Amino acid sequence: MNTRKISKQFSIVFAAAACLLAVGVAQAQVNRSWVSPSGDDSNSCTAAKPCRTFAGALAKTNPGGEIVAQESGAFGRVTIDKSITIDGGGKYAGIQTTGSPDRAITIQAGPSDVVVLRGLTLTGIMFGAQGIFVAASIGALHVENCAISNFGGGIEPHGTPNVFIQNTTIRQCGTAVTMNWGGGRALIEHSRLINNGTGVYLLGGPQVTVRDTVASGNTFSGFQVDWGYLNIENCAVANNATGIYSNTVPSPNGPSTVVVSNSVITNNQNYGFRQSGTSTFYSRVNNTVSGNGTDVSGTITPLTGT
Repeated sequence: MNTRKISKQFSIVFAAAACLLAVGVAQAQVNRSWVSPSGDDSNSCTAAKPCRTFAGALAKTNPGGEIVAQESGAFGRVTIDKSITIDGGGKYAGIQTTGSPDRAITIQAGPSDVVVLRGLTLTGIMFGAQGIFVAASIGALHVENCAISNFGGGIEPHGTPNVFIQNTTIRQCGTAVTMNWGGGRALIEHSRLINNGTGVYLLGGPQVTVRDTVASGNTFSGFQVDWGYLNIENCAVANNATGIYSNTVPSPNGPSTVVVSNSVITNNQNYGFRQSGTSTFYSRVNNTVSGNGTDVSGTITPLTGT
């Protein structure tokens, strides 16, 4: 028997098998996958054979692809490790958690990855840890048309330089949006921050712009800056303990600047505008600040112009 010939034949067979396996894996990855309450994660995640959970569909979707809810349902917690869009598809697309260690969505993707979360309902039963938590810096996070409730933190995009939150309601969380990284930049617009502890909290030097947004019923502050830059434009800040608070914490003791334009600040229990420490607070003359426990506390620098 020619052992060299047999060995060569085995090598050819193994190489062919490896190629077939690679083709099979490639075919298992799709650009658009589907989830349904009647689906199964052993399926191919096509429209005809949807998966059951977001996690199951994620494993079968190419980086940069999208996962779409085919029918209304709850689709389980998910840890995202690549660029992806998860879209509720106009249905009820829910994720529920059941305790303080739990996060609805954890993002552990790469520094250039982009994650889009659209039309999702995230609910923490028994007060979950975070609704959306970015564990390490990604390229960009987009949160659109979502509802987030009953978490310690609604959205915590740690280390992410580009955050966009649009048409989203965050309610009954410890803090609705926490930005605590110097390189972080965020735009929040057309959103509602309701009945949280604090609506938006800045620490560590991020730059955040909020426009056309309501902050109401928050038990501490609608907006609070302990270190960072916050620009508020055309917002309603009402029925909080304090409306907008510009502060400088002793440590790490970074600069805080707040600029408020064309906004209504009213019926806040303790303060409308509150400035303390070495922080800077600018108020344009087109603001309405009235009906608060104390309308203005500290040094507020007026800005002229419309």
